[in-house]
Amino acid sequence: MRWLRLAWRNVFRHRRRTVITFAAISAGIGYMILMDSFMGGFELYSMRNFVDQEAGHLKVHAQGYRDEENVMPLDVVINDPAVVMGAIRDKLGYDRMTARIVFRGELSDGVDQLPVVGIGIDTATDRRVFDYRGAVTRGRFLADRLDILIGQNLARDMGIDTGDYVTVVARTRKESWNAYDFTVAGLLGTSDMFIDMNSVVMDIRTADELLQMDGAVTEIPIRLAGMDAAAPAKKRFRQATAEVPELAGLEAWTWRELGELIFQITGTKQAGGFILTFVVIVIAAVGIINTMLMAVMERTREIGTMRALGFGFKEVVGLFLWEGALIGVFGSFLGAAMGVASALFLDFLALDVTNLMPGGFQSLLPMRMIMYTDVDPTFVLRAILLGIGVSLLATLIPARRAARIQPAEALRHV
Repeated sequence: MRWLRLAWRNVFRHRRRTVITFAAISAGIGYMILMDSFMGGFELYSMRNFVDQEAGHLKVHAQGYRDEENVMPLDVVINDPAVVMGAIRDKLGYDRMTARIVFRGELSDGVDQLPVVGIGIDTATDRRVFDYRGAVTRGRFLADRLDILIGQNLARDMGIDTGDYVTVVARTRKESWNAYDFTVAGLLGTSDMFIDMNSVVMDIRTADELLQMDGAVTEIPIRLAGMDAAAPAKKRFRQATAEVPELAGLEAWTWRELGELIFQITGTKQAGGFILTFVVIVIAAVGIINTMLMAVMERTREIGTMRALGFGFKEVVGLFLWEGALIGVFGSFLGAAMGVASALFLDFLALDVTNLMPGGFQSLLPMRMIMYTDVDPTFVLRAILLGIGVSLLATLIPARRAARIQPAEALRHV
């Protein structure tokens, strides 16, 4: 306790310099926690968004579909979706699923024509996996077979509004061209920019007729108990394909596999965390070394007196290490509190910064940028320990210098 009291007195001997050092450490630790929380929140948000709007937790395709997924083939399909879903329900116990047809097409309003992704949904079962009803920002949901929903960004770009008539042109499963006229029933405003900017949604029966699918679908998305359940469910499905004839020739993909590209782009958390850690180390180390070197210069006679009174090398080093530890503890805990409080406040605000992002970024990552955060208690603890550890290591250099001062030389110091 004697060493702690001495260290406490010495640390606050020069309050202004100590406060500046505290501020440097606190700012570094706080910023590191805030950025880690933001990146963690963005990663979690992008995962949930992808699951809720595009993939579900598990998606069933005919074998080989994924190899051609970029062209959205209509010749690699699930021919009898009702039988397949019945087999999945009976064998695996999953009943929150729906059938869909996803295809490439062209949307025309009579003046402009743009490429779009068409999605044919079963209005009776789609809400078991997705919630497009709740995403209608203007107009109404699908009520007629010739109703269509259009992403609100796409509608804005084309100058389309509810009640307008549009035409969808698409290549059919039989390699011919077909076109249907639709009434715009509503505009979709999801948290997924891919849907808002590029997609049209229609009744699956109309999509079947437009594409001449003869009852076939391109996918069966499934919603499970949670995201962690996807990998075990895929394993069970693979085993079931060998046992249940109705599931032969099919394969399942988890949400993480389906969104691999998106999660590669958002998976910069580790690299960003390393850079932030390096910045914090530099800030903390420079601030503490500067503070301690100034203390050594100012207290040279004091240190000489201590050495003359019998204080050894270890005692002098230990005193300075105690001072560094106090700076590290106060600065780190204050920074952690600031970082956590800022992260929670941003999560509460949930600011939409999509329009502030460069257009190129939006094309690479087609989703809204909402400033959600996810505070990781383990990372907060590591940040605090890092701040204390860096403080001790940075103190070691001036502490060893102070301990080597000879009493006679120090007492002559002016």
